[in-house]
Amino acid sequence: MANDVWSVSYRDGSEENVEITFDALCQFEEKFSKPPMLVAEGLFPAALSWVLWRCLADEGRNTETYEVWRKRVNDLHKLEEADSNPTKPARTIEPS
Repeated sequence: MANDVWSVSYRDGSEENVEITFDALCQFEEKFSKPPMLVAEGLFPAALSWVLWRCLADEGRNTETYEVWRKRVNDLHKLEEADSNPTKPARTIEPS
């Protein structure tokens, strides 16, 4: 669920990849009092789109309100691991 990468395609033809973060999933649960488990399965487009919007906002890649941003979205699809091409390297934890 966290770290899944989704492609957001917009009505203007542009696309961007968004990695779901653990923090955004927690924010969803706190805001809506619902667990986001089904969000990762893509069963609820409103929930999934809110989580992706939150991730973009948290990264400073979007300053629009959710409602304005959502109206620009044309489609969402989950990228396969090989297609995701993450923009950030994976964090490593050094043993203590």
